[in-house]
Amino acid sequence: MKYKLLVPVLAALLMHAAALYADWQLSLIVTNHGSGSSVLQGYAHLGEHATASDGYDWNHDLAYQNFSPSPEYVHPYFVHTDWGTTYNGNYSVDIRSTVPATKTWNTTIKAQNRLSNNYTLSWEITGSIPSYYTPVLVFGAQTINLRAQSSHSYATAASLTNCVIRVDYDATIPYILSPIPDLLFSDNQARRVNLNEHFAVNTGSLTYSYADNAHLGQRIVNEGGAFHWEVHPLAGWIGSTSVEITATGNGHTVSQMVSIERDNTNSPPLFIDELPLLELTQNQSLIWSWAGLVYDADWDSTWIEIDDTENFSAICDYQTEEVLLIPAPAFKGQDSLQVSIHDAFNPPQTYTLHLSVLPSEPLMVQNIQLHPDGDEGIICSWDAVTLDINGAPLAGIVYDLYLYAEWPSATPAQIIESISNTWVLIPNLRDRAFIRIIAKNE
Repeated sequence: MKYKLLVPVLAALLMHAAALYADWQLSLIVTNHGSGSSVLQGYAHLGEHATASDGYDWNHDLAYQNFSPSPEYVHPYFVHTDWGTTYNGNYSVDIRSTVPATKTWNTTIKAQNRLSNNYTLSWEITGSIPSYYTPVLVFGAQTINLRAQSSHSYATAASLTNCVIRVDYDATIPYILSPIPDLLFSDNQARRVNLNEHFAVNTGSLTYSYADNAHLGQRIVNEGGAFHWEVHPLAGWIGSTSVEITATGNGHTVSQMVSIERDNTNSPPLFIDELPLLELTQNQSLIWSWAGLVYDADWDSTWIEIDDTENFSAICDYQTEEVLLIPAPAFKGQDSLQVSIHDAFNPPQTYTLHLSVLPSEPLMVQNIQLHPDGDEGIICSWDAVTLDINGAPLAGIVYDLYLYAEWPSATPAQIIESISNTWVLIPNLRDRAFIRIIAKNE
């Protein structure tokens, strides 16, 4: 068998490595057939890579050189007269950018001491050529779809044969700008992926959809023309799954698969803000709502417990997320309640709810009486005030007594303050006086 390699091993390895450094590549193989099984073969590689340009790239493109020690060879190469004085020439490897556009590779096949006039062009595609491309071989009057067939045979006695490999671009077909990264969740809070950063179309607009998944909550959100895929794990699920996200435009679609993992982390619930100081009035209850204040990163079901104290009772309504706080009769002053949040996974999270009970307004002093006490003066007495203006009980009432020389008068002539009894001795200091007694709930 007569079989001749086009290039030495070193050059072949260089070409092979450069050709593989592509997002997708097409390897062009030219075979010149001799008698029996003897052949001459040559290779060239084209394709696209995200870091390449449409001009010369030293780490992507490889100039054609004839390393063959044999006088018999066949070489395909790509001709460039558009890369400037420095880089114009012939290339065995020509990798372009991934910017969508119709692109052509002007191709020459050079034969030296051919074995016959019979040739076969064949091609191998590795990687995935984007769907918006249709790769074709223009050979003379023929246009051959490179996806539909894998070889083309021809006969020629010429030492140079010209053809064109072209990828025709359809601007109506959506394409992937960048892959959506895998998502790892340690809680069940929703995340958003800006789909405009991962899909595009050059003509028309895109709509988006996702495959339903029993473990995930999902929706598409349009904010000012930016489409976001919002996703979160459902409460209680732990594991790995995947979702297909599809962009549709002009009747065409393109999809990406996204892997999603939820680890076994479970965070305790908490109040999102510091608990307020609650103020209420003596003998009056207060309703406090915790709706919207409890945050659970895992979206677990939560409930609250509030312990009673000697001065307060708490009645929780879990449907309305409210608690009725009832102070003990006549209690006023400061107190605090222990609030615990539960989620069935973590120890209860305990907080302190501070309360301030302001004094209510007592009733007016009733049944004031005056009794002479010899030379000492006059004993003034009255009924004890035990209720506030709403009729609720009071305790710890004290009284202020004001003496006025004239009535009405803005300035009292004498004040006796904070009387804890219901009587007081008024000395004989004047001939007459006007008396006013005020009950104080301090």
